Amino acid sequence: MSSSKSNFWLSQLRELLLITFSILLAFGLNAWYANHQERSQAEAYLAGIEEELAANQIELTEKLEYHQQLLEILREDPAKARMTLRPANISNVAWKLSETAVFRKHIDPDLYKRIATAYQTHETLMNFVETASDMMSEVNVIAPFYLLGAAQNMEDQELEAFYMMSRQGWVPMFETWTSLEQEYLEEIEGVLE
Repeated sequence: MSSSKSNFWLSQLRELLLITFSILLAFGLNAWYANHQERSQAEAYLAGIEEELAANQIELTEKLEYHQQLLEILREDPAKARMTLRPANISNVAWKLSETAVFRKHIDPDLYKRIATAYQTHETLMNFVETASDMMSEVNVIAPFYLLGAAQNMEDQELEAFYMMSRQGWVPMFETWTSLEQEYLEEIEGVLE
C-alpha cells in the first residue's frame, strides 16, 4: 500500500509541476508576445517620426533660405525689401502620437532625448512664428511694410527713421526666426543620422 500511496503522490506532484510549468510558459509566451507587439509599435512610431522629420527638414531648408535672404535685404537696405511671411509648414503629429510609455520604453534613451529636444525646438519655433505673425498683423507694427512701397517717395529724414525702425525691430526678429530654423535643422540632422 505504501508503494501505491507513494506512486499516487508522485503522480500528483508530477501533474502539479506540469500544470505549473504550463501556466508559467503561457505567461512567459504572453509577455514575450506583448513585448514584441510593443517593440513593433515603437518601431512604427519611430519610422513615422523619421518620415515627419525628413519632410520638416526639406520644408525648413527652403524657408530658411528665403528668410536668410530677407534678413540680408533688411540689414542692407530695408526700403528694397518686399516681405511676405513664409512660415515653414512643419508637422509634429507623429511625435504627438508617439508620446507613450511604450515608445519611450523601447527606444534608445539617447535617441529619444535627441528627438524630444528637436521637437522642443519645433515648438519654440512655432510659438515664435505665431507671436511674430501676431505682431506683424497689428497696425502699429506692420506700418513699416506699408512704408516699403512708398519708400521711394520718402524724404531723407523719413527714410533714415524707417531704416532705424527696421534695424531695431525687423532685423532682430528675423535673426531669431532664422536662428531657430537653423537650430531645428541641426537637431533634425542629429536625429536622422
